[in-house]
Amino acid sequence: MSPKAYRPEEDPSQEHQSQAASIETPSVTASPLADASDEIKLAVDLIYLLETHAIAPQVALEALAIVSADLRAKIAASEDDTA
Repeated sequence: MSPKAYRPEEDPSQEHQSQAASIETPSVTASPLADASDEIKLAVDLIYLLETHAIAPQVALEALAIVSADLRAKIAASEDDTA
């Protein structure tokens, strides 16, 4: 799934209106994510981002490993500062 390229000759507001009309907005109270932990909400957002940009799973895992290492280093540095 790749994003649709923008073409100036098309009126994006008309496309948005037609897409919006076909999408049903779920009720906030009906969403199981409303009560989910922040970790679950972030995971769902990340999965959505990766899928909508058609990121290959192996590339995503390698990028997440880099992010994980960076965040662990920041946590360790923060712990060193407070100790």
